[in-house]
Amino acid sequence: MRKIHKYLGLILFPIIFLLVCSGVVLNHRKQFSRFEVTRSILPNSYRYSNWNYGFFKGGLSLDSNNLLLYGTEGIWISNRDSIIEEFNNGIDRSADQKKIHRIIRTSNNQIFAISSYHLYHLEKDKMRWTKIKLPETEDLFVDIESKADTIVILSRSNYYVGVTNNKQQEIVFTTYNLSHSPKHEIKHSLFKFIWDLHSGALWGMSGKIIVDIIGVLFIFVSFTGFMIWLYKKIIRSESIKRDSANKRKRFLWYHKNHDRWGYWLLIPFILITITGIFLRPPFLLFIANKSVESIPGISMQPKNEWKDMLRAIRYDINNKSWLIYTSDGMYEFKDLETSEILSKPNTPPISVMGLNVMQQINENEWIIGSFSGLYIWNKTLETYYDALENKNTEIPNNSLPFSNNQISGLIFYNKEQTVLFDYNDGAKTIEPNRSFLKMPKHYQTNPISLWNLSLEIHTGRIVTCLGIFTLLIPCILGIIIMIILISGLKISNLKCFIRHITSLLNNVRKI
Repeated sequence: MRKIHKYLGLILFPIIFLLVCSGVVLNHRKQFSRFEVTRSILPNSYRYSNWNYGFFKGGLSLDSNNLLLYGTEGIWISNRDSIIEEFNNGIDRSADQKKIHRIIRTSNNQIFAISSYHLYHLEKDKMRWTKIKLPETEDLFVDIESKADTIVILSRSNYYVGVTNNKQQEIVFTTYNLSHSPKHEIKHSLFKFIWDLHSGALWGMSGKIIVDIIGVLFIFVSFTGFMIWLYKKIIRSESIKRDSANKRKRFLWYHKNHDRWGYWLLIPFILITITGIFLRPPFLLFIANKSVESIPGISMQPKNEWKDMLRAIRYDINNKSWLIYTSDGMYEFKDLETSEILSKPNTPPISVMGLNVMQQINENEWIIGSFSGLYIWNKTLETYYDALENKNTEIPNNSLPFSNNQISGLIFYNKEQTVLFDYNDGAKTIEPNRSFLKMPKHYQTNPISLWNLSLEIHTGRIVTCLGIFTLLIPCILGIIIMIILISGLKISNLKCFIRHITSLLNNVRKI
């Protein structure tokens, strides 16, 4: 047990440090949103190539000659002469802040763009973007839509309504919750529960801070274990005799605190480790589609039953209804004010990674794109087919979350060209003998946000050399950490047993 605890602990000490630090960043995205890292120091697979990795997600015609493109790298402008250049004047420059989810045009010809943190309005005379004040929220914004001169902004839990006018800076937005509907069956996802337990979000911001502190103490316990091993080496060295008493005191201090904090925090350490294991394959398969009715001591009835579920919004101009895509599927509403659900349509497979393309092409048909592929969806008939494979065979909604075509975006370029964006392969045109603009090399190493990098580290995807087997890294690390913790408990129990026996023998000797 000592050897298992020592050698596995020494090997995993730097990995635990990275896992904890990345976890703290993931827990506080807004606070770290302005930090970024250049891709030049990351593996080559993290560099942009052919506008991939969500560089562009969609587009909107600015006028008859120019097209606005948007995505992970903000907003860009292109014209018929095949010239493309950055158009982020007024947009926050940091990698996480400048990510644009969508650009829309209202009925009074005003253009707005939404990022995860801000709403922007285009001042056409100055050709720059200006921020529009939005209500304060801990949520991230995910989408924007318009109906006539009314703008609806969607966050992960609420929607915000404002009416445009000639003085765009003075738009006042009102916050609303989607109210309860009998057609919405409230389900408590077991995956979401374990996720919130792992991060501490189950108890709000205070829970996240507590988990952060536990993580920092995990680093401290790992560090003291490393120092115990190091000081043993130093003390045993015959060449170092000076200050040996001080070194022994430091050794005993590290030993004492390693045992004390490791013992008292063993259960939180185990809980965080186990919940982390179940958030990634293969253990994820056991909880992915499970729900939980109640947990003793924890309220399962949130004030907002749509909290952290909303993902995308569109207005169906032909049927005069609202479509809202959620983590629980697609819902159709007659109007948002009463939140009356008309139906829960049967949609094409949509990856858990999110809905990236949703565009109406005629009265009943929509283009739906995600990492599960690209589909033509007939909303009225609730049928769909693969738009790229031209297959009419329907694919089950519980199919794999990834397909050969991991769609991250789609634009209609200059009304003559349809450009599809694959997350890994980048831009490719639908029409034969056509090609999209070649990406200049100096964009390859554009910065990645610290939050996104932390996500890659925390999930193990940063180890790109293992290919598909990187999916198993969190599970393997979690099991090893459990072995370290259990072996530490065995050693601690053995020490307690020896101390009791020693004390008993001393008492017998005295008698």
